[in-house]
Amino acid sequence: MNLRSPLVQRVSIDQWYRAEVFLVNEIGLFKRADIEPDGRVDLGCELLVPASADSLTPLKQDTTCDLTIRPSTWAGAVETSLPNTGVAGFLASGKGSFEYTITPKHHCQQTYQRGPRYLRIYCQHVEKFPQQQQQQQQQHVHASPLDDWILPLVIGPIELLDDAPGTYLNGGVTNASIERWPPTTAMVHSSYRLFSSADNLAGNHTNNNVAIHESWESGIPGKIWDSALVMLQMLERMVQYKPDYITGKHVLDLSAGTGLIGLSVAKDAQPSRVTITELGEATDLIKSNVSLNSYLTSKCPLVVQDLLWGDEKQASVCGKADLILASDVLYESEFFEDLVKSFLHLCNNKNSSSVPGKIYIGYKRRGFDVEEETRFWTLCRQHHFDITLLNDHPSDEDACLVPPLATKSGVQLYRLTPSI
Repeated sequence: MNLRSPLVQRVSIDQWYRAEVFLVNEIGLFKRADIEPDGRVDLGCELLVPASADSLTPLKQDTTCDLTIRPSTWAGAVETSLPNTGVAGFLASGKGSFEYTITPKHHCQQTYQRGPRYLRIYCQHVEKFPQQQQQQQQQHVHASPLDDWILPLVIGPIELLDDAPGTYLNGGVTNASIERWPPTTAMVHSSYRLFSSADNLAGNHTNNNVAIHESWESGIPGKIWDSALVMLQMLERMVQYKPDYITGKHVLDLSAGTGLIGLSVAKDAQPSRVTITELGEATDLIKSNVSLNSYLTSKCPLVVQDLLWGDEKQASVCGKADLILASDVLYESEFFEDLVKSFLHLCNNKNSSSVPGKIYIGYKRRGFDVEEETRFWTLCRQHHFDITLLNDHPSDEDACLVPPLATKSGVQLYRLTPSI
């Protein structure tokens, strides 16, 4: 789920405002057949505030104001507007909307908290969505966390005003589509993904969380891919079932994209340090996300490092790692040799450490055929890595790390360990 139109930034209390969103998959497309002719997605929304002035996160629930949503009601004639459907969310379309209002809690009428606020929009209920799933899969969808299927969206900051709304639109109409607002109106374009700890998901954001800003225009490194979401759940299971893999260890997020995995390691685990790597031209987004979550830098040393695969000098700056997490690094076969070289440069082996390192790879089949995949795994074996596809080995000691989302999303989880 992404933001379709910007939000009005400065909002008056007790007034209704419009929000428009749309559904897309990891490559920015949406299959209309998933929701047509009668699929439905009901959205929920909650109001969050930063826990401190020094970092966007951790975000917590606003305890001084209530947020209420309803289906869109504005009926003005604007060509680009979405039709009102009677649903606060999506009905038979990948484009959806709702209206929201913010009201001070009764005991906070005069003392509600000032400062920035953020809307967290999430999937609350689905009917006949996705349409193309078999009945068994439909039941599986309903039995699993809805956040697995539609990523929540955090939008902000917005600012609360005390003045009357009539000064902004004729007649004080605040729930009109964005095209009806004066061009000088301050708007919110920024959106984030918010990831909470495994024990902190049921609407309770008072503990640790990580906010990630995506940059879709940046291409492959700028967005969160399905494999990263699966590896995020794998990480949560690792913290729960195999904490010795991480506690006190040097963890490296290889070709991190947005930095989600590395930041989540700092959030959920107790590593000795975290190194987040990416191509030099792609590290600005990661550094920006580290800044958004700057409270994590007090938990453990957190370093963003340029790394070109196969560059031994850059790898030596990163240092040897006990645990390497690599999400969707298999996308161009011409880079296979350099990627395997980086594994050798970065992973502790039996000669460099009493406990050899581990590499976990999240891979979703997209463009490669079986022959290309076989070539990569053969390269790994030739360079003395033992390979296990955890999805296919339920009796393996690490089988507990494979989340149900891996099967639902088609993501394969591999473990590589040095054999010498």
